[in-house]
Amino acid sequence: MDLTSLTSPSSVDNAGMAPNNWRLPLAIRGRGPAVQTLDVKLLPESIQLANVSAFAVHNEWSVVAVANTGESRNVLTLLRIPSKSSKVTEPQVIARFRDRDISDLSWHGDKLLCATNDGSVLFFQIDPMKKPDEVKKVLPSEYFHVGLREDVPEPPVTGKVMTNSRVVRVAGNSTDFNLFLTLENNNMHLWDLEQRSEPLFSRKNFSDPPLAAEWSPHCEDKFMVGGRANALELYDLRLFNADPDKKPALSIKNAHLDAICDIKWSPFVPHWVASVGNFAQTRIWDLRFARKPVMVLQDHTNAINRLCWSPIYADVLATGASDRQMKLWSLNAAPGYVMATLKEFNGSVIGVGFSHEDPYQVYGVSTSGDFVTVQLSKAFLAPLADKVSRSSDTEEVAIERKIFFRDFAGGFRDSLRLAEQYRKEGKISNALSILELCYERQPPDPEGTTPPATYQPKRSERNKVNDDEDTRHFFVEDLRTYTYYIPPDYPSHLATPTDPEVMERIQLLKMNLELQLFVDKGQSAEILERMPEIYEFLTKDRSSIPALLMLKVLKVLTSDYYVKALEVGKCLADIYHSVGGWADFLPMARLLLQPTIYDTSQDASTGNQVSTMLATKLAKHEDVISQLDFMRSFYELLWSPDPNDQTQMISFVEDNKPEVVWNATTNRLFFNVLLLQNQYDKFYIESNYLVKVAEGAEFSEILNRLRNDAFPKLQNYLQECQIRTDKPSDLSQYRDALRIIINTLLNSAQLPKNVVAFLTPTLSQVQLDLENVLLELSTTDKAAAARGAEEIVEMLEGLTEGLTARNKYHSQIMAMLDMLRGFKPTARQLLISKDSVLNI
Repeated sequence: MDLTSLTSPSSVDNAGMAPNNWRLPLAIRGRGPAVQTLDVKLLPESIQLANVSAFAVHNEWSVVAVANTGESRNVLTLLRIPSKSSKVTEPQVIARFRDRDISDLSWHGDKLLCATNDGSVLFFQIDPMKKPDEVKKVLPSEYFHVGLREDVPEPPVTGKVMTNSRVVRVAGNSTDFNLFLTLENNNMHLWDLEQRSEPLFSRKNFSDPPLAAEWSPHCEDKFMVGGRANALELYDLRLFNADPDKKPALSIKNAHLDAICDIKWSPFVPHWVASVGNFAQTRIWDLRFARKPVMVLQDHTNAINRLCWSPIYADVLATGASDRQMKLWSLNAAPGYVMATLKEFNGSVIGVGFSHEDPYQVYGVSTSGDFVTVQLSKAFLAPLADKVSRSSDTEEVAIERKIFFRDFAGGFRDSLRLAEQYRKEGKISNALSILELCYERQPPDPEGTTPPATYQPKRSERNKVNDDEDTRHFFVEDLRTYTYYIPPDYPSHLATPTDPEVMERIQLLKMNLELQLFVDKGQSAEILERMPEIYEFLTKDRSSIPALLMLKVLKVLTSDYYVKALEVGKCLADIYHSVGGWADFLPMARLLLQPTIYDTSQDASTGNQVSTMLATKLAKHEDVISQLDFMRSFYELLWSPDPNDQTQMISFVEDNKPEVVWNATTNRLFFNVLLLQNQYDKFYIESNYLVKVAEGAEFSEILNRLRNDAFPKLQNYLQECQIRTDKPSDLSQYRDALRIIINTLLNSAQLPKNVVAFLTPTLSQVQLDLENVLLELSTTDKAAAARGAEEIVEMLEGLTEGLTARNKYHSQIMAMLDMLRGFKPTARQLLISKDSVLNI
């Protein structure tokens, strides 16, 4: 098909297609001196191919499979092609298999699949690196498409493709080698190599025959199909169980203006797909915005039969067409995008592929048997390196070029040296930028279907043009990213060997630089994300990240995520202790625990950060861990939105508190909670104990002020407890008052004099009030009076367990107990009371 007279269709406007009047230097377009930098070789005369019908490149080695068909012979030939990394100097025939007509090939690992023209698929289990004698002995298994081998007469219909026995496409799953797809007539089948009897499922009755199929290399459950219906359809096996009709997860109608001949997923970017067809265009799709192609490549003059992506460059493709040409493209080589055009073919180019052993090697084969090997040189790729470069600094440009040409060993080494120089000069951002070149850039969505978080679709028809521009913007940004940096999932076997020590130093330097940057900007969330890596580095070598930098890290975390900071501190304490660096952790421990109850005014005036007492406490790793763990749980409860958590907090502290809580703020907050919950007895018991522990420290003065402030509240609360309620049988206020008074008097050794002077007479007054209330209540409900007295007795017995006669409050409390026990009801009174309750 000659396209010289065709105009650009409106359906691809704004899709990144080169204008008809574009002009570029011949060296870039592929028709001038740049082609001279390509090493183009044909097969030697000793290896003859003719009537080629199918072609496949192995996914690891410089080995190809070529199928010849014809009246005289049907041959499957396996060829080993010379590469820089192999010892082979000339193309070699590994094996030849004489079998039926082969229409398509797919080769992954040791699984070579051959579609035939008589309705079956042949499976050869072949390791191409074995000796030729072993390979030749391999016998194929066969998978039959039931009914295709029988010639069924069918009347001709104008415009309709007649039913035939040909399996037009076989596509092996590149991640799950046991699965493969086949296309025949208007049908699609999914097979498992372990089940030869029938497909796992079939989808039949496509409106038009499908011709192309491709599995996603990023997700083993996804594949794409295209054909004469001009549509691209994305399927997801995970949805098939819920959908008996096996409908596509995504369908792009009118994706091409004619039949689609081939589809290839980008090996690096999960949302990029390229498709070619009879209209002589290569269309690039971003599956996140699949309404229109994001780029259209147009330079062939007839149907494009096959395409492939480069295994090392995210922007480079090769196509083969019926115009007897193979073209190399770069998505960065605007406006024409053609890097080179190869015209060494006498027939339609039906197979193209990059070697996965020598990724600078490209193959093309035509129906007439022309097999071309193209070796890309640095001189040929140099214009692309210039296009993706971002720096003007000579040293940085040299590193960019080494990374671009995949000299990772040299590029990484130079990146490390320059980054260390930038660090000494205080250029942290520059150092990080140069180190980023040593890392793959991973896409945010590994399956490639979710639009970016910043994308805001235009809902109205009027804004669709603007929407297309926005979506293309995301594609262009991805193109810049994945061609400048190492692309995602770069094949490890294609990377030049790097010194492990250099890579470890790069990782460590990058971590230190990022931490410093996060600290300078106060980016606590980013720090938390990196903590697992930090723990790993410190566990290997505690000096890998300076202790002073870790101290700054904790300062940033405590300002934004205090509970998380305590958790991080606990992990760091364990690490530094385990690697013998406890002294390095002590400043961090002091930071997390300050202010402490041991701090003195002298410490503050002299700049001393820690008292002698605290230094002694900090020397024990297990005690520090206990403090940090307690504080983390305490503040989680304190800042919980549940109002009942204050009660839970008191119970938690009583059950889990270390002997002494070192942090002064934690103690003050706990005392406030006790006062809010009217737990004055516990407040005075704890505060009196801490006054002795913190003697001579500033905190003891704070405690005295806090106790003085609490005294009026205690007075008010106990006075309220003596006010009778509307419910005579409710004695809870007397029980609480007695608990506070007796527990405080018995268990606080150094109570303030004003507290003792108030509590002692108040105890007598509460006792008297309680006795009067019980007497009044017993006249109306002896059982209720007895129950109330019994509850108070149980409480007092618990408080006074172990109380001796030496205690000055002994006689008064014992007298109160005798008074309360006197209200014990008789058995008949209890029975009457129980019956009364039941009757009610």
